[in-house]
Amino acid sequence: MPQDQKTPEVIKQDGKAVPFDKGKLRQSLKQAHAPDDVVAEIVTEIQKASDGEITTSTIYQLAYKKLKEHRKAYAAQYSLRESLADLGPTGYPFESFVARIFAAKGFDTEVGVIVQGSCIDHEVDVVAINEDRLAFVEAKFHNERSIKSSVQTPLYVRARFDDIAKNNHGRFADGERDVAYWVVTNTKFSDQAKDYGECTGLEMIGWDYPDDQSLEDLITETSLQPVTALTTLNNSHKQELTKQDVVLCKNLRNQEDKLKALGFTDEQVTEVMDEVNHLCHV
Repeated sequence: MPQDQKTPEVIKQDGKAVPFDKGKLRQSLKQAHAPDDVVAEIVTEIQKASDGEITTSTIYQLAYKKLKEHRKAYAAQYSLRESLADLGPTGYPFESFVARIFAAKGFDTEVGVIVQGSCIDHEVDVVAINEDRLAFVEAKFHNERSIKSSVQTPLYVRARFDDIAKNNHGRFADGERDVAYWVVTNTKFSDQAKDYGECTGLEMIGWDYPDDQSLEDLITETSLQPVTALTTLNNSHKQELTKQDVVLCKNLRNQEDKLKALGFTDEQVTEVMDEVNHLCHV
């Protein structure tokens, strides 16, 4: 095979090189709900731009730009992983976001709860309760998508939850419900973290873990896209809205006044709402 026909290399954020995978790119574009002709156009353009090698960042930027040209909601859906990191710089908006996912699954939730353990008190990011189950959730937030949650995270979480369990779960004591301990992160887990979590009975949810019930899957299933995914908002708008606990794009459907308070004209509000409706499938 001639040199110029060799499969391009993709340089990942950790510096490792892997073969360019058209199927993987095509799948990520389809998950953004882009139609087949748009997917084919973008895959071809990125292949042409690779010139032997290309970074994951460049692939993302090119794909995002082309998707946005066709429909803003495609770009917003494609950028979900990045938009979760944009919920920062503090971890509280992500905790609130995780609570909304549990609520969509039929749980009553509390955020930032002090629970008395056998030895000390612990602040639990999210406590979720329904008729049958009680869940204690650690929401591990990272500002950078390239950062993985190492084994130290489930080690620390397991120790805290074990202390809570020794005190019969503090004020949440109830022998009738099944109790589960969760770790949810907006990025990925290291292999060692996954192994430890599985071995010790922790429920682990990462961006792409586990298969079919990952954070990405749950966001799509519940249509709980973060407000930071909206391309019609700039960074300062997003930060101001998350400070007001507006963490879901669909929250804006009944809170147009918050956009007007940020200086949006009626025409701009309509543009934002159009993107919200397309992104959240309402």
